[in-house]
Amino acid sequence: MIGTSEITVRPAAKKDTIAIADVLRNEGLSLPPAANVQLVTDHWERLWDKNPYYQELDADVFYGWVMEQDEKIVGFFGYLPRVYFLNQKKITVYIASNWGVLKPYRRFTYLLCNAFFNSFPQQLKLTTTAITPTGKIFTMFKGKKFPDAELNQAYVIPFKLEKLLRIKLSTAPVLYTIAKPFLQLLNFVMPVAFQCRFFWKKQVVQQINSEELPADFEEFWQSYLQQSNGLLASRSLQTMQWVYADVKKENRKRIFLYRSKESNQILGYASLILEPVVTSPDMKRYKIGDLLALNEQVKKEIIQQLISYSFFDGADLLEVHLVSTLTRNEIPSINFVRTTPAFPVYYHTADKELEQLLSKKENWHFTPYDGDTILG
Repeated sequence: MIGTSEITVRPAAKKDTIAIADVLRNEGLSLPPAANVQLVTDHWERLWDKNPYYQELDADVFYGWVMEQDEKIVGFFGYLPRVYFLNQKKITVYIASNWGVLKPYRRFTYLLCNAFFNSFPQQLKLTTTAITPTGKIFTMFKGKKFPDAELNQAYVIPFKLEKLLRIKLSTAPVLYTIAKPFLQLLNFVMPVAFQCRFFWKKQVVQQINSEELPADFEEFWQSYLQQSNGLLASRSLQTMQWVYADVKKENRKRIFLYRSKESNQILGYASLILEPVVTSPDMKRYKIGDLLALNEQVKKEIIQQLISYSFFDGADLLEVHLVSTLTRNEIPSINFVRTTPAFPVYYHTADKELEQLLSKKENWHFTPYDGDTILG
């Protein structure tokens, strides 16, 4: 039987790349195939070594912690830093990323937890992994839930009702067959179809890729930052290009800019992420990845354009998920609520002043841009 004395925890090093990837792949995480060592190395470097945080703050790269038995890596807790602003002042936030422990060693997970939470207790740590075990670990080490009980609610804008019903009636195919023709008809007469075809068809946003981000985006970002309060992730040009890089060549990220017709100044930006539904791979789903606007009218028009783009691109649905700055009442079309299986966001810090500030919802500006999922 394995004893605690046989287990060690130490900071991860670049040389651990392949061994860590093997552990994470074994635990079901999506990583490049083991046979392609270069792709595995590129994946590691993309998240850490090429992270603009280290260039902006001129800090040594820190990957996280590995757990070993007899110098064999059996677990890893990643520690991914990102630049944030708190009331317009730059701070570091560490994102929990790429966690995994081989099954025979899970009873020693607390050793990795001790390293992750207690080595640098004052630092702000954040997880956006919507799985129950991660939430339990953060809670066990005095982490807090995001201060909005409704953050686990996603607002779903349906475009093709028959596909959604097929999922709901997967155990009653006869009922689905009977209802399908009627629902297909509804697809053409439901309000969102009319809104997209007749009211929102005008082009008020420009779609670009991350390599095409213009220099004046930095001016927009600085304008938005200056009018912001609370905790806000950096949207600098360098960080945006890192976040939205299409490293896997999957073409699943869409970036949109809103410019003033009068001055051509950027007044807003948003992104959509193409994310399949696990239980129904043929379902085409977009999620809003991020949304910033300098005024409410721009925000309203951007939301309309995101809905319209998704509709005309053949999406089955558009989902508003983890966007704390967008309420259901601001969605100008029919939608319904989906509840996530687990609460999605937890944070941890031993800094009492920071903890008190973050206990209030109004001090967060949170979207899927904040986590590590969007980096894939």
